[in-house]
Amino acid sequence: HLSGKSIVKTGWYKRDELQDLLDRHEIDVVCNLSIVAETFCYTLSEVIACGVPTIVTDIGALGERMRNMKCGWIVPQNATAEVVIRKLDEIQNDLKEYDQIRTRTGLYHVKTIDEMVNSYRQLYKASKKIRKAIRQITL
Repeated sequence: HLSGKSIVKTGWYKRDELQDLLDRHEIDVVCNLSIVAETFCYTLSEVIACGVPTIVTDIGALGERMRNMKCGWIVPQNATAEVVIRKLDEIQNDLKEYDQIRTRTGLYHVKTIDEMVNSYRQLYKASKKIRKAIRQITL
């Protein structure tokens, strides 16, 4: 139900189009207002990788990751449109905080798929060694 000249609803997009969409529409803040708990949320990663702060609902991985990353703001899980608009007004009225969060967002490193794959490979190698050591101890 949100509408207005300063609100852009892009609909579906291809991953490689995101940075251009954000730049073309001069997006300052993205709202990722999930109503269901997600276990990771790649959309959040993609937006943060583009350097844009995000407002998320406090549910599942969204709230947890935002608390850790500090690249945006958190609204309650059941936030109404009025609550989100109030948060947007707060952001607009505190540009110093916005600039700090935008800077932090631009510095945050989101792992690439290759980096994630390598991390998992190292984790699996380490777990194999641990399982082998446990088997030797229990024999």
